[in-house]
Amino acid sequence: MSLIDRKRSILITGGSKGIGLASATRLANQDHNVVILSRTPPLVSHDNMSWIEVDVSNLEKTEKHLPVIAKDHNIDALVSNAGHPSFGNIEEWSAQQISNHLRTNLVSHMVVTSALIPHLRSQKSSDVILMGSISAVKPGKKASVYIAAKAGLKGFASALRYEASSKGVRVSLLQPGMVLTDFYKTQGFAPGPKDTEHLKPDDVAQMVEHVLSAPPWVVFDECTFSPLNHVVRKS
Repeated sequence: MSLIDRKRSILITGGSKGIGLASATRLANQDHNVVILSRTPPLVSHDNMSWIEVDVSNLEKTEKHLPVIAKDHNIDALVSNAGHPSFGNIEEWSAQQISNHLRTNLVSHMVVTSALIPHLRSQKSSDVILMGSISAVKPGKKASVYIAAKAGLKGFASALRYEASSKGVRVSLLQPGMVLTDFYKTQGFAPGPKDTEHLKPDDVAQMVEHVLSAPPWVVFDECTFSPLNHVVRKS
């Protein structure tokens, strides 16, 4: 029996829109219990989805509240998806901006995982899915700080896999290319508009489902995927 064949309780950070919401909706439609953590309510509702207002970049509150949430909802899978875009040449960044960016896009993933791992290890089988980016392996312009965060997440996932696997926790890193979401709304650029020039949020959600539905002895260490054609346009 694959893990997706049983009813699961899945925690998704940054699930109010975009990739997180697409993943939450897809899994809720399969009758799994989905708990969304985000600063704002999800754009859609579902009987199998619940929302808890948590800003994971507030590390102290995240560390305090997540073990309680995991126990109350009997969480057996984490999709750590929360993040915030910001791009520019390195000289355009202040020390505080660099610190804030890494806090949201790297450190918060580590803190969320750290807070949940004791509970996940107590389950018969469980999953941690970390949402990375293809930029960790294919760098681009004006993205040095963003890439540093995603490259750090890649290293974290690799090391965590060794720490967690003996207790039945599967750790997977998804590294999608450019996804057509509000992520690029204020960045001045976006993926191409044609179907072959961008991924859709549900494309990534399907990969989340695929990872969760693998047999218990199979781990997708890293999944890197992208649109057929790489096109970046000014927005």
